[in-house]
Amino acid sequence: ADRALIRRSARSVRYLLVTIDAPTAPTRMKRPTVNLSFVIDRSGSMGGGKLTRACEAVMHALGRLNPDDRFNVVAYDHEVTVVTAPAQAGAAARISREGILALQPRGATNLSDGWLKGCELIASELDEESIARCLLLTDGLANRGIVDQNELADHASALRQRGITTSTFGVGADFDEHLLGTMADRGGGTFHFLSDAEAIPRAIDQELGEALEVVARDAALVVDAPGVEVSSLNAFPTRVEHGCTRIELGELISGQVL
Repeated sequence: ADRALIRRSARSVRYLLVTIDAPTAPTRMKRPTVNLSFVIDRSGSMGGGKLTRACEAVMHALGRLNPDDRFNVVAYDHEVTVVTAPAQAGAAARISREGILALQPRGATNLSDGWLKGCELIASELDEESIARCLLLTDGLANRGIVDQNELADHASALRQRGITTSTFGVGADFDEHLLGTMADRGGGTFHFLSDAEAIPRAIDQELGEALEVVARDAALVVDAPGVEVSSLNAFPTRVEHGCTRIELGELISGQVL
């Protein structure tokens, strides 16, 4: 706490820093299955190697999945294409390679429809025991479909409540950093800023590695402080439950310090 004492007869504000150390996953523990959607921007601005590197990163990620993991691949410009319908990894991952490599940059950027389609496909195979995560990659501005930041953030929050996390990847200097950051915050995921195409594979690999090492789902910090109004300085969803303030932390990764 920032103070040792609280004023007796007047309202005051005190700050509390809470540090949470997630346990390290045992090396031999069978991890939870994952249910992933790779949502790739293939608009015209994704030329110059960005789309190629994104596709290579997705194919590498598919190679890391176990046979009982599930995934889908969605590409979007002004239209949305389901490259791979929801399927178990293994043979489906190998079959997906041809469709992913065939993607070419074109058109405008309907980010909302591409992202929501990926989440819809995750929801069609939603399992309480699986880690559900949508990975949304773009290098541009949302100029088709839903473009209002608050509306997209509300969708991200609602999906999080259903158990679907959204992580975002912004490539280059022309995307809306505030939009992608807000979607990731409200969606319980991570926002990745990628300066160029060469950074895409590492970021996708890092995000997948975290999804494969989740040690706690739906973690929450519960503050029991009668007579005290509690608010969070973070973007975590907060609600009052049975007189206590519950701050939803979401997934915790092996060895994470939050």
